[in-house]
Amino acid sequence: MSHPILPDVVRRLKSVGDPALSSDGDRLAYTLSWVDQEQLDGRSRIMMLELGSGDTHQFTQGARDSAPRFSPDGHTLAFLRAESPGRRQIWLMPANGGEAQALTD
Repeated sequence: MSHPILPDVVRRLKSVGDPALSSDGDRLAYTLSWVDQEQLDGRSRIMMLELGSGDTHQFTQGARDSAPRFSPDGHTLAFLRAESPGRRQIWLMPANGGEAQALTD
């Protein structure tokens, strides 16, 4: 029996993309995206998967963070943050966590 896909079902979906593997192969950063149910607006965050343990944690705090990339030495994670629609900036954050800093404005 088939069931229609209703808008509320679609709005509850989450998607994963933009995988980036650290140079030492220990961590995988990726983008987790979803729709904010109250504002009906897209949201995304950078998540970090520790490959040795399988632990995953939220890495960034912005509402629209995406496209993570590790620096060649693996010490820094660069990503895009959209603080207003259509205006993305590059941010940098220590790969072990800490305070994110805007590289562009």
